[in-house]
Amino acid sequence: MENKEIEKRYSELVYNYPYLKNIINESEDEKVHIDMDLNNKRIYSIEKNEHSYFMSSRYDCEIVTAFLINKLNAQTNPFAPILVFGVGDLFFIKTIRDKFPDNYVYIHEPSVSMFRAVVESMEDISILIDDHVLITVGANMDGARTEILHDLIDEKNYFIADIVCMPQYDHLMAQAYSEFLRAIHTRVEQIVMQKNTDIVLNDEHINTFWNNITDIINQYGVGTLTNELKNNDSENYAAFIVSAGPSLDKNVDELKKIQGRAMIMAVDTALKPLLKKGIVPDIIASVDPHKPLSLFESDGFAELPMLVDINYNSEISKMHTGKRFYAWSGESFIKELFKNEFSRLDIIESGGSVACNLLSLAIRSGFKTIVLVGQDLAYPEGKGHSKLSYDNENNIDLKKKKYYEVEDIYGGKIYTENNMNAYRKWFEGTISRYTDIEFIDATEGGAKINGTDIMTLNEAITKCCNGKKTERWREIVNGCAKLLSEDEKEEKIAKLKALPNKLDRLQKELKTGEKKIKRARKAQAKNDIINLKKELNGIIKINHKIDEGLEIALLNMYNAKESYEVATAIYDLDKNQENEIDNTLKICELTNKQYQKALKQARKDLANKFNML
Repeated sequence: MENKEIEKRYSELVYNYPYLKNIINESEDEKVHIDMDLNNKRIYSIEKNEHSYFMSSRYDCEIVTAFLINKLNAQTNPFAPILVFGVGDLFFIKTIRDKFPDNYVYIHEPSVSMFRAVVESMEDISILIDDHVLITVGANMDGARTEILHDLIDEKNYFIADIVCMPQYDHLMAQAYSEFLRAIHTRVEQIVMQKNTDIVLNDEHINTFWNNITDIINQYGVGTLTNELKNNDSENYAAFIVSAGPSLDKNVDELKKIQGRAMIMAVDTALKPLLKKGIVPDIIASVDPHKPLSLFESDGFAELPMLVDINYNSEISKMHTGKRFYAWSGESFIKELFKNEFSRLDIIESGGSVACNLLSLAIRSGFKTIVLVGQDLAYPEGKGHSKLSYDNENNIDLKKKKYYEVEDIYGGKIYTENNMNAYRKWFEGTISRYTDIEFIDATEGGAKINGTDIMTLNEAITKCCNGKKTERWREIVNGCAKLLSEDEKEEKIAKLKALPNKLDRLQKELKTGEKKIKRARKAQAKNDIINLKKELNGIIKINHKIDEGLEIALLNMYNAKESYEVATAIYDLDKNQENEIDNTLKICELTNKQYQKALKQARKDLANKFNML
């Protein structure tokens, strides 16, 4: 193939996948040979340990492909994502795209040499830039892979995702395959943890939502804050994120050296240890709906700016006179209510811990050096927090089955548990995506966070703060404009006050839909196709009417458990396509029932909370 054609192919690939740019100049990792199978189709082999391993069948690749396809959920479900380890000879990829045109495919090719051989020798590689195909190549793709898996796998389809390993790849590239599976497992863990949290804490989230909805209207947005920090040279300073792990007791006094020369962002449990030592953070964060108020009883807390979200403990606001900065954390109601001002709210990603929120804030604020302090993510000597955070906190019993060992920063072992380990994996995934930022772990203890440079806090301060002029970070934060103008506030309050009337209209539509579903069921039982189609069309029209709007977003908030059940029903299609109508009616019945139940509870809460508006 001519060099111009090869260059054109790589240009198209880089245009679609910018992160592939570096692999064009990477050194070869394996020797790849091109041969022909018995049917005169091109096949590839990798030379390893003086032996050639064929990456697809030498006899008939169609047989291997048929065998692999026979196991796929995609055969019966157009929503099943297909996750493939290895490009092989592209025959399998082309076949599944032809057979399953609606399913999305993610391919990771661990060998740069293999990928190059395919790109430079195949007659047609258009499948690699197909709009339903996503690819990563080589060893340094954790960031891109994390984003792809985040977009591709969610709470609605994680349980039907297909994983396929192409022939020979699992033992020739065992470590890369293990990392591929671990990345998928981590994503599923995140989904399950979030799903369980949403279900278990749904009532609590609803209560805090109503308590905080008027507060957000009168407070500040994270989008405005991140812009202000970017405009004040944040990229040339470091952000120190202070958590309250037990290791904080070793080095908390060192933080006195950095006031002003770096921005100090502290989690709520680190507030007392810092203030007791005379260290005043530039911003604190609290997002947990049941954080104890005792954490905020220190002198000096009241006026500090605070990062919060709609679910944080609203009782704290009674003790707090400073600015509260809200971000969007996934609620459809907030997104709908503030859709015209959404950029002022902005998005803060979270891995479940408030320290994750602060890491996201630091990244979005433009800091190019981020230092982690007190981020143990483990239980050194059975301790859970800094001794200054909680009075008389007992050590944990490490003999319980829920605790297990992971690698610590010194290469030894330390005990952790599932939630902390999930936070650590979230840190690692996030860090891997931002290669232009230096992440330093100055905890001086705890679990190892891959992707960070490990230093003592004193070393980190010397590296990041020496020679830096003093910035008035709290003044910058406190100089931010409010989220809404007075006119915009009035508009939001008017929308909230209009909700009862909107719910009245919605209830009528739902009752009409319920009747149509029952008539459709009767027509189905009688095999009355004409009336069945008529009722189904009527149901579809109603669904379009009630598919969006503030009132629907409100009801979705009440339906955490039921929404997951409906989502599962939508994706868990009956294998018999003749039952498609039955599937449709079943989903309509579930949806109608959940909305009517939610509407009843929302009415009650609106009546109780209406005096707040």
